[in-house]
Order: sequence, then C-alpha cells, then structure tokens
Amino acid sequence: MNDEYTKDLAVDKFNLDEHWENQTLLYAKWAERHVEACAERDRLNERLEIRRGELNLKVRVEGLPDGIKITESVVESYINTHEDIMKLHNEMLEINEAIAYLSVAKSAMDHRRKSLEGLTDLYCHDYYTSDPKIKHEAKKAEEMARTERREETIDDLSKLESTKKIKRKRIECFIQNGPEDPLKRIG
Repeated sequence: MNDEYTKDLAVDKFNLDEHWENQTLLYAKWAERHVEACAERDRLNERLEIRRGELNLKVRVEGLPDGIKITESVVESYINTHEDIMKLHNEMLEINEAIAYLSVAKSAMDHRRKSLEGLTDLYCHDYYTSDPKIKHEAKKAEEMARTERREETIDDLSKLESTKKIKRKRIECFIQNGPEDPLKRIG
C-alpha cells in the first residue's frame, strides 16, 4: 500500500491537467478500499459475536474442566481467553489499523485535491512561467515608478501653486496700477 499510496499522492506541477483528470478516480479508489475494510470489520465483528455466543452456550451446557464453579466472571474469562476469541481479536486489531490507514489515505486524497486547486491558481497567475527573482525586481521597479510618479505629481502641483501666485500678483498689480505697458516688458 505504501508505494501505491505515495505514487497516488504525488503531484507534478507541470502536469496539472492529468492530475485533475484522475483525481476523482484516485479519491474513489481509496474511499472504496476504506468502505471494503469497514465491511470486513463488520463481518469479523459478527463472527466474533457468534463465536462468543457458541462458547458461552458450550460452557453453560457442558461445564468447565476440573469442575470449576460457573459464574458470570468465570464464563467471561473463559470466553476472553479462548484461542478462537484471541485470534479474532487480533484480526480485529489488524483490520482496525488498516481502516485507520485507509481513512488517512482518503483524507490525503482530499488534501491532494486542495493542493491541486492551489497549484492551478498559481499556474493561472503565471507563477511558474517566470523567475521569482524577476517578479520581485519587477515589483520593486513598479513601486519605484509609482513613487516617482507621486513625486512628479507633487512637483506639478507645486508649480501650479506657484503659477497661481504669480497670476494673482499680476492681477493685484493690474488692479493697483492699471494695465502694464507691453513695451516695458520688451525693453
């Protein structure tokens, strides 16, 4: 199970289309194995209960060896230590362990789907088509350009303010002194 499980979990970021195509099948495969293991455990549990009942009846009808007095605790101890019951308990432990692993595998396949979603999102945003260093440098250059544009805008606004002040002074001068003689400017 380990090699197959590891192979099924693997994701190649450059073959996302193939992974998406078989994701549902992989999840179904591991989910079905989980269901089958649970059904096997249920069948084993039935066999265990039947065997316990058979032993309980046998003890009560035939008695115990060496003439031991039959009490509930003695019958229970006899049944629990019987070879068949111990063997079935060991099988139950093994199947429960398998179910736990299959539950993890089923959950891992769901996490694989989420991983594919994230990788697909990165792919759609061109994460794998360029060098991350270039992206960082481009981002830095874009920030510098924004800063320069802000500074230019501030300079332009300052010039507008200066122009407004000059125009205001000319208007004030015109109001006080009348129109300026154009020949004074030339000469």
